[in-house]
Amino acid sequence: MNIAVIGGVPQSLTNFRGDLIYSLQNLGHNVYALAGGEDPQFTDELENNGVKFVSYPIKRTRLNPFADLHTLIFLRRWFIKNNIDFVFSYTAKPIIWGGIAARFAGVKYFHAMVTGLGRQFDSENFKQKLVSFVVKNLYRISLTHASTVTFQNVDDLDFFVDNHLTSNSKTHRVNGSGVDLRKYSSTNTPTDPFVFLTVGRLLASKGFREFVGAADIVSKKYPNAHFRIVGMQEQGSDAIPQDEIESWNKRPYINYVGQTKDTISELASCSVFVLATYLREGVPRTILEAMASGRAVITTNTVGCRDAVAHSVNGLLFEPKDTTALADAMIFLIEHPDTLQSMASNASRLAEEKYDVNKVNSHMLSIMGLQPSRD
Repeated sequence: MNIAVIGGVPQSLTNFRGDLIYSLQNLGHNVYALAGGEDPQFTDELENNGVKFVSYPIKRTRLNPFADLHTLIFLRRWFIKNNIDFVFSYTAKPIIWGGIAARFAGVKYFHAMVTGLGRQFDSENFKQKLVSFVVKNLYRISLTHASTVTFQNVDDLDFFVDNHLTSNSKTHRVNGSGVDLRKYSSTNTPTDPFVFLTVGRLLASKGFREFVGAADIVSKKYPNAHFRIVGMQEQGSDAIPQDEIESWNKRPYINYVGQTKDTISELASCSVFVLATYLREGVPRTILEAMASGRAVITTNTVGCRDAVAHSVNGLLFEPKDTTALADAMIFLIEHPDTLQSMASNASRLAEEKYDVNKVNSHMLSIMGLQPSRD
């Protein structure tokens, strides 16, 4: 079959869907990978492995009638031109416009994967409520055509079913995106110096300000503790401004590293991984990578995060936006090294039992009717 895998940015295709794409290819299918824009450091990897990369027009943030119509028209025409039989889309706009375009193009199979809801259903004011109303209806139109709709946590699945965005009979749940355990090795946790690491796109809603605020508190009691921030800068109203990022590096205990492809080394060098997000995540891949590296995790008691982290088992949970609670959790792990090591061991075990990418992808292929599950 001619299969199109549609994401938002090239980086996500290789980092989050690469193993699934290559599994489809190994089954003998002709696979196209679509994303907005081009980034050779990611697209070259796909092309070198025989996957055809296609850049398509998409405005990832906010609804824009003209830009979104352009996306829809482009995808419909491209599906027809390339005789696409099967579309797999993930994240909001690729699901919405990919699904509607697949329907208009007569594509036989459309499968959607909801990897979190972000802030799209926040309803703090009239404008957000209106956007939420429109997005819900667009999801409903797109998913009417879907063969299956897969979720990474129960909360999102229930939300879609309860709001009649899809039927319960089409829904499935998998354990996140999975992680390639061969790339990570569980090592003893280094604690001299004690390093807290956070990784993600530099958005306020990812909890970077809370991380920095907690670092300010912890450093007063433990001045030798280090705090590392890894991630690419973003644009938009939720992005952390450049001058604020620069101010972080003026603190002697904080180091903003910038974007890196070598998160494996960063995880191996840290003592604890922290994700202070207050977005509706699917199951954050960064948490799974930290667990595969044998690291305890401190994260928020929110959708997606609490699916991967059990409080006091493989990490600690705190309420979102509570900087003091985050600092208390950091201090607790500094002061209880035996508990830290126990959590780290549990994290590694859970990664092997639940989040092995081979198990997750086998489940995904089974859901989509492409291969019987071996589990």
